[in-house]
Amino acid sequence: MSKGIPGAVRLLFILLVFLFSYSAAQVIVDLDKVSQKPGFYVDLASYYDPATKETRLEVYYKIHNHQLSFLKTEDDYLASYEVRVLLMKKGRQIAGTSREEKYPVSSYARTISPDDYIINQLSLEVDPGKYEAQVTLIDKNAQKGYTLKLAITVREYESEELALSDIEFAEETSDTLAGSHFNKKKVRVVPKVKQTMSTTLDSLKFYFEIYSQKFQPLQVDYVTKTFLGRIIQSKSEKMTLESNPQPLVRAIDISNLPPGRYTLSVLIPGQGRKPRAEVKQDFEVDWSIEYYVRHDFQEAVDFLRYITNSEETKTLKKATPEKQLQAWRDFWKSKDPTPDTPENEVEEEYYRRARYANDNYGSWSKQGWKTDFGMVYIKYGPPDEIDRHPYDRGSSSYEVWYYYSLRKVFTFLEVGQEYRLQYPYDGNVYRFR
Repeated sequence: MSKGIPGAVRLLFILLVFLFSYSAAQVIVDLDKVSQKPGFYVDLASYYDPATKETRLEVYYKIHNHQLSFLKTEDDYLASYEVRVLLMKKGRQIAGTSREEKYPVSSYARTISPDDYIINQLSLEVDPGKYEAQVTLIDKNAQKGYTLKLAITVREYESEELALSDIEFAEETSDTLAGSHFNKKKVRVVPKVKQTMSTTLDSLKFYFEIYSQKFQPLQVDYVTKTFLGRIIQSKSEKMTLESNPQPLVRAIDISNLPPGRYTLSVLIPGQGRKPRAEVKQDFEVDWSIEYYVRHDFQEAVDFLRYITNSEETKTLKKATPEKQLQAWRDFWKSKDPTPDTPENEVEEEYYRRARYANDNYGSWSKQGWKTDFGMVYIKYGPPDEIDRHPYDRGSSSYEVWYYYSLRKVFTFLEVGQEYRLQYPYDGNVYRFR
């Protein structure tokens, strides 16, 4: 049970649940079960040292606190974890490294906070080639762990007269700090790790290096394309290389990009159509309901499918373009359990659940809130318990979600690339889709 939530607020939400019960599309809101962010992310980038002729693979990881188990100590709450990295080639281990850490936090609230996390990195020397990186997070308190597998190509730098390193998107950049794992050439770069960018960001910083056997004037182009290859922004700069490698921190404008997948290309043009050097990195602009309200109102209305009844949906869809934003605001005002305060707790919780569903249950072909996982999560919140069976012999992977206080159980079976809600299920959620 979460701490610090007044009993009066709980009572308001119990009454709110009762008020929702008349509607077919019931959404159960319980502030004792706030949404949490996903727990473990990994990214990789390779860099070359012309002096030693060695290539370094950097493995970045991000662990949200709720992904770890904390034990109460006399002074604080303590997690203990290990991150292991294995570099595999054709099923054979080529290289590996690991790090173990104790991680103390000052309060119970921080152990479950979606805003508290660890970002760190490991490095290992590698030869050029194609690999599979297996990155395992081990929670030592819980004696549990799981592995993420990522395909990576480490490019050949030594033989190139002119080359570019991989691109690292930056959470933060600064002057170098003594002892920091994030120090690069003349700059400290804290990686973003997860390549999904918030729509509240105006710009996206990134770091890369240029390798050249001679100091020469160059033109560097920065091109942003949609997932289908359409150029949506492009800019160039001219420079003269002053070192080898030449470290650079740059940024692109993402303030007007709609939610979706994009590719950033950094290239040095050649004489013909083929560039002298080029590197690419995909990124995604996070889902934002505010964007859809202004640019695709029908999609925004569909997003409310788990909380609206048929009359409310009809009213929203009939709104003229100049009245759509006000209709949206009026709808959420009608759901506000505390209309005399600036916050609308139900709206905020609905959005939190949708974002969690997008982060956890989506794929490149379907947003997470449209999946069966997302549907159940948004309607009922986080389950009291999840029983996962990812590798059972003789059967497909499946999960069972238990909501003890609601007396509901949902089973999801992996079908193709998606988990599908199985019949029989406790709660006729499909009729509201």
